[in-house]
Amino acid sequence: MPSNPLSVDFRFVSGMTLALILAACGGTPASQPPIKNPPSGNATAAPPTENPPPPRSEVPAPRPVPDSKPPAVSGSRMWVRQPARVDNLQGVASDAVGNVYVVGSVIEGDASCRVNERAGPPFCSYDAYVAKFNPGGQLLWSKSFGTPAPSTTEVQSEAAYRVAVDAGGNAYVLASLVGPPASLPGVQAGPEGSFLKFSPTGTLIWSKAMSDAQLSRADMTVDAAGSVYLLGHPEHAAADGSATLAKFTAEGSETGTRREITLNSAYFAPAPERQVLVTGCDAQTNEAVLQPVAADLSAGTERRFAPEGRECLSGAAVDAQGRAAVVWVSGEAESRTAVLSRYAADNSLLRSTPYDWKQNLNPEPQEGVYSPSLSQITPLFGANGTLYLSYNVLTQGIPTRDRYRSEFLAKLDAGDQQVWLNRLDATGGNTSAALPLLTPGGALYQAGYAQGGLEGAGTNGPKLEFQGFLIRWTP
Repeated sequence: MPSNPLSVDFRFVSGMTLALILAACGGTPASQPPIKNPPSGNATAAPPTENPPPPRSEVPAPRPVPDSKPPAVSGSRMWVRQPARVDNLQGVASDAVGNVYVVGSVIEGDASCRVNERAGPPFCSYDAYVAKFNPGGQLLWSKSFGTPAPSTTEVQSEAAYRVAVDAGGNAYVLASLVGPPASLPGVQAGPEGSFLKFSPTGTLIWSKAMSDAQLSRADMTVDAAGSVYLLGHPEHAAADGSATLAKFTAEGSETGTRREITLNSAYFAPAPERQVLVTGCDAQTNEAVLQPVAADLSAGTERRFAPEGRECLSGAAVDAQGRAAVVWVSGEAESRTAVLSRYAADNSLLRSTPYDWKQNLNPEPQEGVYSPSLSQITPLFGANGTLYLSYNVLTQGIPTRDRYRSEFLAKLDAGDQQVWLNRLDATGGNTSAALPLLTPGGALYQAGYAQGGLEGAGTNGPKLEFQGFLIRWTP
């Protein structure tokens, strides 16, 4: 995934689309100094308790992490959930009232199997997992479904990898299944996965078998009218490098004429008012591209941003006023540099600001021992001209492990000065997080998985080789 901003699962090839609600972005033309790194916040706060207890779930509800005091600064963890037996979370979305939906995979059975395949059988197998949490972190419902593994000497991996939510709170899910699961009657499984719709209370409304390779591992979004759009994942794109764009009704029937998107790492960009907007990088020109999608799947007026000798990694973000942000990179490995550029609605450049992505690494780079490399960096608009930068740093050659992956989330003010920076550390090595989610009410979340679980967070289940997590941050 050289430029795909979606989270990558080393076993499932994943990503995620996010239903982000964007607000205004401002700025004046000016040359800015490099963005500095202030202290990051790590205080925790007690989750709200006014909500009723959640209904019984198929997967045990995660035990809240003990909280000590309210967060003093933005960028603090309000709460963390690491659900029992949930191996990873690969997708996250929210409804209109701030409830959060996550998808991923859960260990089949009671997790008495061996999660480390190198230890030998009995091996663990994995089922698809879908769950809904309220803003206070309480589990409202969850579903786990999959086909039992033939034997304990085989690993069978099934997972849900995309979720999108419509205005009524119905959740659309894409999953990879081996066959129809007995644990959730009515689910159909195809060679390229399953397309499912759940009600706000977790009832399965319909399921479709996916057989089109061009839509395998697709990105997904829902427009204001309730239509669902799928965009074929770049790794499953056509031989010419294009990706397939398709539209479905709320009942799961395909409608309209498909269209090919000829962009590298194309995905649905967060857009205001549930607009459908594709972004990515032009492989020929290295431009960042924003491409609106009409209801008939035709392309609207395309916007292109010149790289000025730099490389496009993750496409562009846009706010409600049409102002855009792109992070450009230059160089390779530890010598790679990043520049954040903001543009007016007419595509004129407002300013460009260097961003130091090598700050707050753990451990610090050591010459001849290991060097860091930036694998992706994506801008997302917040309120009042703020930006969130989500990025992943891969290090190699650390004495105790071959690869180490860390996730970072930074908040910049309207002048592109850094407000806070958080690094997600795993107890066992690699951390992979989905893009942050900003709900309509301005709540900030992040979902993903960590090897051995996140440092400083609890779980109510057995220790897993990889552990899914959901974090609510103080924006």
